[in-house]
Amino acid sequence: MCPGGESAENRCVAKDPDQIVPPGMKELRIVRGRVAEADRIVKALAKPEWAAGALVVKATERTSVYRGRAMGRELVVKCHRLRRWKDTPSRVAGRTRLARQWHGAAQLILANIPTAEPLVYWRGRDEEGKRVEALALAWIDAPTLLHVVARPPQGSLSVRAEHGLARAVGAMTAALVRAGLINRDHKPSNVLALRDENEPTRWKLVLVDTVGVRALKGRDPDGMLANLYYEFAGTGTAVRRALLWRCVREYCLARGEVDVKAVWRKVARRVERHGDMTPRDDPFV
Repeated sequence: MCPGGESAENRCVAKDPDQIVPPGMKELRIVRGRVAEADRIVKALAKPEWAAGALVVKATERTSVYRGRAMGRELVVKCHRLRRWKDTPSRVAGRTRLARQWHGAAQLILANIPTAEPLVYWRGRDEEGKRVEALALAWIDAPTLLHVVARPPQGSLSVRAEHGLARAVGAMTAALVRAGLINRDHKPSNVLALRDENEPTRWKLVLVDTVGVRALKGRDPDGMLANLYYEFAGTGTAVRRALLWRCVREYCLARGEVDVKAVWRKVARRVERHGDMTPRDDPFV
């Protein structure tokens, strides 16, 4: 399965010559590692044949995302090109995109909030001498929250399963706040949804793409609820008002809030002021 919950044949595309590949051994430096075999994983991924045989999950001008195996592990490997003038100070300060994703995932792990485990983060140069950073994460075989709501994997969800999912989303969002964190990119396509095999109305949610996770530090966390709604609305994915209320109510209860209606009205005003909610990149492609 690919991250969107679709088959590899339908979702992933073959590698082309313009794809950004994991950096080779030239000027290679492992910046962070969480597993004993981090160096061997990097060496395996640095071989040209690895990228040639991997599935390309996503490709933009500056980033390529692969899925493949190395050292007996199923991995997601993100490769990001560092070529803009501001990439140099960001690299020195440890604030590049993938450095921020590693840090965000590490914060979630400390807070016991499920996320895709980051295994190793490294930098180097590709075959053309261009500077590239890369991040390998553990693969999780699950559809996104957006796909589950828009295109349920096993047909329509029962009403109880829908309400269970809404409660899980509210509780997960509140867990971030209780941990002193906020996610600036808190949207359904960045959340994986796994059903409990023994209790289909219960869900485990996993936050991925953790670049936007940071310390709360006085920021307004209720905006995360509005961010969740934007992508549903912008993709034409219908979510019943009762489910939205269930999510907000669970969020408030988990935070110890008293006035659920006040939070509801606050989020509704934010949604009304937002304007066009169409995502810049189609999350279904």
